[in-house]
Amino acid sequence: SSQYFRKTRKGMVLSFASSAWRWYASTLRKRPLATKAVTSAVIMTVSDVLCQRMEDTIKRVQETKQLGAKRREIFTDDVASRVAVPPKSLFHLDYQRTFHVAITGLTFSGPISHGWYAALELVVRTEHRLLGLALRMLLDAVVFSPVAVAGYFTWRKLLEDWRGGFEGVMVVLEAKWFGALQASWQFWPVANIFNFSFVPVQYRVLYNNILSLLWTGYLSHANAKVLEDVLEDKAKNPRIFVFPELRQIFRTVAAPATTSANSRTQTNEGTNQTDRIDHQ
Repeated sequence: SSQYFRKTRKGMVLSFASSAWRWYASTLRKRPLATKAVTSAVIMTVSDVLCQRMEDTIKRVQETKQLGAKRREIFTDDVASRVAVPPKSLFHLDYQRTFHVAITGLTFSGPISHGWYAALELVVRTEHRLLGLALRMLLDAVVFSPVAVAGYFTWRKLLEDWRGGFEGVMVVLEAKWFGALQASWQFWPVANIFNFSFVPVQYRVLYNNILSLLWTGYLSHANAKVLEDVLEDKAKNPRIFVFPELRQIFRTVAAPATTSANSRTQTNEGTNQTDRIDHQ
C-alpha cells in the first residue's frame, strides 16, 4: 500500500506540474508581454529574498568570528577562548528593497527582455548555426547587457530616491555600473550558449529568469552596498570610466564622502584618546 501511495503521490505531482506548464504556455501565447513581466517580478523577488538571507548569514558568521577574536584576546584558557556565538535573532526581511526589486522586474527587466529577444531574431537572420550563435552572443554582450545593467540600477535608484533625479542616477551608475557589467560578461555568455542554441524564442525570457535567481541576487547585493563606501574605494583606486562626462559628478560626490569618512575617523580617534586620559 505504501508503494501504491508513493506512486499515486508522484503521479499527482507530475499531473499538477504538467497542468501548470500547459497553463503557463497558453497564457504566454495569449499575453506574452504581461506573462514575462509577471514571471520576472516573481523570480526576481524570490532571488532578492534569498540574497538577503545569504547576506544575513554572512553577517552572523563575521560577527561570530569577531566575538571569538575578542574573547581570545582577553582570556587564555581553552574554555574561555572558544569561539563565541552571538545570540540568535530573527531574520528581518527588508520588504521595501524586495518590493523595489519586484517592481523593477515587472516594469523593466521582463518587458525589455521580451523586446530584446524578439528584436534579436529579426536582426540575426543567418542560416549558419554557429555564426548566428556568435552574432547573438556578441550583440547581447555589447548592446543588451550595458543597457540592462544600467536600467536596473536606474530603476532601483528612482524607486529608492526619485528626488535625487538625473544626478543621483548618474552617481550610482558611475559607482556601480561598470563593475556589474564586467560581472555580466563573465556570467551571461556561457548561459546564453544554451539559451540561443536550444531554447525557443518564446521561452528565452523564462530561461533568463531562472538563471536570474543567481544574477538578480548579485545585482541586488551590489545595489545594496553603501554608495559612500563605493565612492571612497573608487577615489582611492581611480579607473578609466566609460562615461567621461560623469567624472565631474563623481569627483563632486566622492570628495564630500571621503571628507566625511576622514572626519569620522578623526572624531573616533579623538574620543578614544579622551577616554584613555579620563581612565588614567
